[in-house]
Amino acid sequence: MDYTAVGQTTHLAARMEQMAKPGSILLAPATLGLVEGYVQVRSLGAASVKGLGDPVEVFELVAATATRTRLQVAAARGLTRLVGRDAELEHMRQALERARAGHGQVVALVGEPGVGKSRLAWELAPSENPGTSRRFFGGDPGGIRTRDLDLERVASLARLDDGV
Repeated sequence: MDYTAVGQTTHLAARMEQMAKPGSILLAPATLGLVEGYVQVRSLGAASVKGLGDPVEVFELVAATATRTRLQVAAARGLTRLVGRDAELEHMRQALERARAGHGQVVALVGEPGVGKSRLAWELAPSENPGTSRRFFGGDPGGIRTRDLDLERVASLARLDDGV
């Protein structure tokens, strides 16, 4: 089997590599769209690329940002107002207050991808004093996998807290 990559994407990537000065990295608009917010770039303007009919806007990678998640990228751009989640936020605030009063708490945000679990946690964090509580965020781009979450251990902690 032949697994050779061909097509306009690989052609453009090869031309970007050829155009780059030693030690620099050039990006085409499609690539920039995938990493925007995670990196800083400088526009070099439109450039003619051999084999393509139209000039291509070229960007030079300047630096990586401290941003690590899509939510951080969105927050840097400005988040929309959170609507319809007052009850969930209040539940989380109450758990935090019980924890501060010496009653350990575990709050698990569980749901389908895209329902706003990370956003709920994000909304709670800035309003609280980070020195008085611990927050553990886990997961990967696909979310927390059930095999990574030891539910029996969480349940045993809850039983200890309830005196069971």
